[in-house]
Amino acid sequence: QEYPAMLPFRLTLVLLSLTTSYAFFPIHLSFSTANQHGRRCSPCYAFIPNAVFHAVGEIESPSLPEIVTSFAIVTASDMVPFVPCQPIAIALSAKLGLAAYPILVVGQTVAGVLAFQASRKTANSKIVADALNSLDVETAKKFEEFRRLGGTEDESKVLAALIGLRLAPFFPFSAGNYLLGGATSVNIRPFLIATLFGCALSNVLNVSVGVGGGNALSSIQEMI
Repeated sequence: QEYPAMLPFRLTLVLLSLTTSYAFFPIHLSFSTANQHGRRCSPCYAFIPNAVFHAVGEIESPSLPEIVTSFAIVTASDMVPFVPCQPIAIALSAKLGLAAYPILVVGQTVAGVLAFQASRKTANSKIVADALNSLDVETAKKFEEFRRLGGTEDESKVLAALIGLRLAPFFPFSAGNYLLGGATSVNIRPFLIATLFGCALSNVLNVSVGVGGGNALSSIQEMI
């Protein structure tokens, strides 16, 4: 049976919608915050996490310069190989609150696409060689298996393998963008979908930690 071309994209949108809807649900387990702000818990609010109601009341929306600056920082930092993105993500979430989530997801995805395209044009670059040499034996073996799979025409298998690789803790994220672009023949579409999906899931934890830490710091400052 032929695999529908748009199915991976549609599935990704559904998963991203569920992720962004329930990403911060554990932070507040009741709808009391929504009631305090005069909102009824109607069915349309049933799909919105309680932390969003809490954030609306306590966290101001970032200004346009803050959004642009934050996006630029996230994108630039994620294009540097071997630089972890978690510290910036947590710090930005502590400052901007839940508003940091879309900035992080979009910024990291854009950085991934730019790095992918740059390494695709210069496949023999030093960055790609250094990234390959940095892999341990087990990771290099798994990546070699993916390289063989990346040359197939079955995009559904390539997409599934890419998502697994993007979420794997042993595979470097920023350096992986260069590896996937310069050392494989995978197409840009499955790479984009898998990277967007991976960024959406990984930033759930980053933003949760950042928002929780920011709230805790604010509470300590109020007590002093």
